[in-house]
Amino acid sequence: MNFTLKQLEIFRAVAQSQHMGQAADRLFLTKGAVSQGLQELERQLGLQLFDRVHPRMHLNHEGQRLLPMADEVLHRARDIALTFSQEQSDHFLEIGCSKTIGSYLMPELVKNFEMATTWFPEVHLANTKELCGRVASFSLDLALLEGDERHPDLMFEPWLADEMVVVAHKDHPLRADYEYGVEALAGQRWVLREPASGSREYFDHKLAPLLPSYAVALTLS
Repeated sequence: MNFTLKQLEIFRAVAQSQHMGQAADRLFLTKGAVSQGLQELERQLGLQLFDRVHPRMHLNHEGQRLLPMADEVLHRARDIALTFSQEQSDHFLEIGCSKTIGSYLMPELVKNFEMATTWFPEVHLANTKELCGRVASFSLDLALLEGDERHPDLMFEPWLADEMVVVAHKDHPLRADYEYGVEALAGQRWVLREPASGSREYFDHKLAPLLPSYAVALTLS
């Protein structure tokens, strides 16, 4: 097996952006070069890392296993380069964030960050449980979370308030023009986030105990 750091970098960029073209733009490569590098990595490993639903690229189970290991290898490689480089004026801030924060809030937070400081942010998307573990193991400097996960070695500070709402099809019997009690949600079929995500933990801990019965129809990341 002879995969390269560049192939791991391509894999990580595609995993973070979930899009081949966006990963190419981030790495200053052609889309063809990104596709070729990813295909060669999958050939070396003998398995597929993504579920391809054009134009999106979704990490499958094997890809989710590889991502933290690839991330660690790339960080170690970068640390070696920085340690022995003559130019050590730039510093990197490793920021983790859960997927909703990464998709909707993080771009606004980091767009002017590099202009204001000598620190360069590197953003890593994962669920709440994984991010806590990576902060505790010092592979991330900090993380912005949605879930209630707690870790004895970490310090938590409130950041923003948010609310969750129940969404249904416009023709669903529980329409939005009437106020219902929580008992009306019993027996319903739900589309939920994946286990260990902040949104799923909120449902499991806050709403599910109030429902005598419910069914999970679909789980989506």
